[in-house]
Amino acid sequence: MLKHLGAMAAGLVIAIVLPVAAMAQTVTTPPWLTNGNNGLMFDVQATNDLTVTNITDAVLSANPGGSTFELYSRPGTYVGNAASSAGWELISTGSATATGANRLSFTLNAAIPAGQTRAFYLRGVNASVGYVNGTQSSPWASDANLAITEGGGLTDFFGGITNSPRALGGSITYTPGIEVEAIPTMSEWAMILLGLTLAGGAALYIQRRRLEV
Repeated sequence: MLKHLGAMAAGLVIAIVLPVAAMAQTVTTPPWLTNGNNGLMFDVQATNDLTVTNITDAVLSANPGGSTFELYSRPGTYVGNAASSAGWELISTGSATATGANRLSFTLNAAIPAGQTRAFYLRGVNASVGYVNGTQSSPWASDANLAITEGGGLTDFFGGITNSPRALGGSITYTPGIEVEAIPTMSEWAMILLGLTLAGGAALYIQRRRLEV
């Protein structure tokens, strides 16, 4: 009996601690690399809660020895916020050694609650990012959870939009829901402790029975 209780408690602990992984989804934009400059700003709008995990884009130019690219982000839209770094946060970096066929890939963890917007700024530190000449359509690319807007190109670091409309020429990968680190509540900690105690007691009981045989 104690053995069964221990097994049930261990299973309960696993059920509490291990979250269910959400299925990653990707939104891909129209054909890429028709233009480019030092940087590109655009918005991502969430219809439902989601977490952006990866952004890819084209490379307009890169040094053979390697080029560095940066990804900045801020809550809300880039509109009205392109000429100042205030409120922007550097959240990821990327690199490239070739032009054209090579793709930038930024790994990130940017949560966007349903109904909200988050701005992104792709910047080439010593090279240029690629983008697509926009069509003033809205959205530029989307699915049931996420919409990518057209944006604008920048010549200087937070120098304001100089070319518009310009749009992402790549893809955005996200997982549905807001990814946060799960921290057990007091009641969950109590259940975990109970499970560990029962499991330990069951192991001790089984060990003693073996010694008595």
